[in-house]
Amino acid sequence: MKLDQLFLNEAFSNYVVFFAGILVASVGWAIGNYLSRKKPQIIGVNKVSESSLLEIDRQIKKNIKVEYMGKSINSLYQTSFHIFNRGDVTIDNINLQIYIEDASLTNNIINYWVADQYDNQLLNASSLLQDGIEIKIDFLNSLKLYKEKIIINVYSSQPLKIKDARGRGKGWRVEYFDQIKYGEELDANLYLLSSGSWVNLIEGISGFLFAVIEGQGKTSRK
Repeated sequence: MKLDQLFLNEAFSNYVVFFAGILVASVGWAIGNYLSRKKPQIIGVNKVSESSLLEIDRQIKKNIKVEYMGKSINSLYQTSFHIFNRGDVTIDNINLQIYIEDASLTNNIINYWVADQYDNQLLNASSLLQDGIEIKIDFLNSLKLYKEKIIINVYSSQPLKIKDARGRGKGWRVEYFDQIKYGEELDANLYLLSSGSWVNLIEGISGFLFAVIEGQGKTSRK
């Protein structure tokens, strides 16, 4: 049987239609299953800023005395975090920890406060650990729907390097994201894009796209 006659054969055509229908149905099922899958609820913990609030020149340190919270200091740093609900469903009874890379630097934490941005109320359910800070939150509404997030400011005599944030519960987990590092990576890749070299151009484009994809949906600027 010639090829053109094969395609005109009714039985063959029926087989083609049958298998094409199975293929379309399978692809449709896979797409529908992917779109309807249950997404995990994520509590985002983002490091959003770090800055020096006080820096005394070495030449005059001996002649100046500065106190904060009853403790003599020569420098003061502020590290800020946002805690927010990336999903659409309110999450109850949140218990999470922010860990410092060098546990010995925990002793440099002088003060910290945790506040609900929605009503500017300070949250007292937090405590200092040997290697970080633990925060307990009764509930947290969706950032997307309610514009609600928790703000944490940590004051220390030395800069704090954050290791990560952890926590999980029924139907949710914590995800840490360093917005400062993210911004620095974007700037570095933009610099490569403008340098003129083809190698740097390709490296800059790939690095920039990777950084954008990595940060997609993770920032707390809502």
